Amino acid sequence: MIRTLLSLLLVAHTGFCQEAGPLTEKLKTLTSNYEAAVSRATAPLTKSYIAELERLKLEYTRAGNLQAALAADGLLKGASSAAGAVPKTGAGAVAGGNMAVEEFKAWLSTVVIRELSDFRNRFTYDGRQFFSTKEGGTPRVHENVMITTGKIFVPFTSTNATIVIDKSRATAEVTYSTGQKVEAKIEPKTKN
Repeated sequence: MIRTLLSLLLVAHTGFCQEAGPLTEKLKTLTSNYEAAVSRATAPLTKSYIAELERLKLEYTRAGNLQAALAADGLLKGASSAAGAVPKTGAGAVAGGNMAVEEFKAWLSTVVIRELSDFRNRFTYDGRQFFSTKEGGTPRVHENVMITTGKIFVPFTSTNATIVIDKSRATAEVTYSTGQKVEAKIEPKTKN
């Protein structure tokens, strides 16, 4: 009787584990879509909050109010690190693990991220705005792009893309909120 019960439990467990594979992928997609929506919704608020903290820190510093400037700096670091938190991925960490966000943005403005298949988008950053250009198309400016060290969140009209730069800074992976992943190559910008 106990053997029969254990056999039934083993069969049920095996069947459940086989079902968990597709379910896990669906859960990952759902979570990714949710995180992208939250990032997109909060990006303008976070950007405004950080800009205001930077302004207040400068104002307090100029006024000689060191205690208030340090308090603003502490809040700024907390907000920046929360906005810039980048998870480790796959084979290695993202690029520029020790690089400050501003350093990463400066580097990003010198390169082109070119998808190798599917949409064949080319992503560029000019230091202020982020662009995507479909092969043979005209550049499109993206609003509310979130750039953190090694990771870029790009909202499109009907989907979002998350670009994770490999630590080699030679390749990247572009993951769309639909679950589609596209490999990309990173090349220096050419001067026209």
